[in-house]
Amino acid sequence: MKRISQMMTAAALLALLPSLRSGAQELKSVYFLDNYVYKYELNPAMHDEQTTKVFVGFVLNDIGISAKGNVGVNNFLFPTRDGSFVYFMNPDVSSAQFMDALPAAGATVNGGVNLSLLSFGFKVGPHGFLSFDTRMHTRFNAHASKDFFGQLMDIKDGGGLSTLAGTEYAFQSVGFGADAYLEQAIGYSFKVAEGLRLGVTLKGLIGMTSAQANLDNVNVYFVEDDVPKVNATANMYAASEFLAFPKTGNVVDLLSPTYGKVGISGYGGAADLGISWESKFGLSVSAAVLDLGGMAWKKGLNGQATLVNEIIDKKPKEMDDKEYANRIANKVFDIKTTPVTQFGMLPATFNAGIRYKMPFYQGLSVGVYGDYQLFTGNFDIRGALTISPCRWFSLTANYGWTNFGGTFGAAMNLRPGPFTFFVGAETAFYKFDYGLPFGKVNTTAKLGILISVKTPKA
Repeated sequence: MKRISQMMTAAALLALLPSLRSGAQELKSVYFLDNYVYKYELNPAMHDEQTTKVFVGFVLNDIGISAKGNVGVNNFLFPTRDGSFVYFMNPDVSSAQFMDALPAAGATVNGGVNLSLLSFGFKVGPHGFLSFDTRMHTRFNAHASKDFFGQLMDIKDGGGLSTLAGTEYAFQSVGFGADAYLEQAIGYSFKVAEGLRLGVTLKGLIGMTSAQANLDNVNVYFVEDDVPKVNATANMYAASEFLAFPKTGNVVDLLSPTYGKVGISGYGGAADLGISWESKFGLSVSAAVLDLGGMAWKKGLNGQATLVNEIIDKKPKEMDDKEYANRIANKVFDIKTTPVTQFGMLPATFNAGIRYKMPFYQGLSVGVYGDYQLFTGNFDIRGALTISPCRWFSLTANYGWTNFGGTFGAAMNLRPGPFTFFVGAETAFYKFDYGLPFGKVNTTAKLGILISVKTPKA
C-alpha cells in the first residue's frame, strides 16, 4: 500500500501545475460602485463612458485573488490543552472529532489569481467606448470525498499503512487540477436608445499550462503481502510546453520534470455580451453572459483507464521506490506521450443586477446583484448599499450568499485628479488564532491603480 500511496502522490504533484473548470472568481462588489472604470469586466455594456474619457493601466492596475471552499483551516488543525494546534493526523485527534466536522460531500477548494498586464480604453464618438485588455489568469481546484479522509484516519488509527494480505482500502474520489492562460480582449459598448446600452467583448485565449488528475471509485485489496488488486477509474493530463518529462522505455518519469521550451500549450476564444438600461428616475437594470466560448489544450501527457481487478506486481528488490512509484502511476493512468488536442467549453457565467438611486439624494443607492456559473454551479447573490457623494469617491457595503456560504463585501473607488485607485474584498467572518483564519475559506479581493482622465462636467 505504501507504493500505491506514492503513486497517488505522484499524480497529485503532477496536477498541481499552474482546470478552467474552477471558473473565474471576480469581486462582485464593484458592480455597485459608481464611476468605476473596470465595471465592464462584469458587463461589457457598462463602460464608464459618462465619467471617463481615457484610461491606461499597467501591471498594478487590476489585481484579483480568490480562495473558496467548503472547508477551512479548522477542519485540519485542532487545538490542544496548551493552546497550540496539531494536524488532523496527530494521534491526539480522534477520528470522530475530525470526521464529524467534515461536510458530507467531502472537501472542495478552488481559487486563482487574475492579473491585468496592460489595459487601456477611450471614448469613441459621443456615446461609444472601446477597451483593450491583456490579462493573465491562473486557476486551481482540489477535491476529495469524505470517505477518502475516513480512509486516512483508519490508516492513522491502525498504526500506519498495511500491505498485508487481506488489507483493503476504498474511497470514492480524489482529484487536483490547475491551469494558467493569457487573455487578450477587445471590448466595445454603445448607446442604442436613451438610457440603453449594448456591449460586446471578444477574447483570444493562449494557454500556458494545464494539468489534472483524478481517481474515482478506488478499491485496493491485497491478495498477497505487498501485492494489491486494484479497481479504479483514473484519468489525467498535462499540457505544458514549459515542462518536459523524461521517459525510459515506456515509463514516464512524473517525479522529475525538466525545463522544456517556450511555447503555446492551448488556444481558444470567448465572448462577453451585455445590456444595460438606466432610467431618468434613478432605476438601472443590467444583464450579461461572460466567457461564452471554449479552449483547446495540447495534452502532451494524457491517460485514461478503467482498472478491473488489476494486479500490481510486487516491487523488485533492485528497484528504488521512486522508479516503482512511476511504474505504478504509468500503469494505473495508462499514460501516453502522443500529444492529443482536446477542446472544452469555458464555464460561462450569467449575471443580472438592479440598482436604484434615492430620489431625495442621488448619491445614495441600493442594489441587488446575482450570477450563476455553468459546470461549476458557483453562484453569488448579494444586496448592497452605496454612497457616492461626488465623482471622485464611491463606497459600497453589501452582504452576499454563495454556494460556499455567506460573505460580507465592501469596495471603494477613489479618483483624485487623473488617477483611479480601487480596493475591495468579499470574505466570511473568520476567527483568528495564531494568525490563522478559522472557518470556511471564502475570500475574494481586488485592487488596482491606473491613470484615468475624467470627462469635463456637463
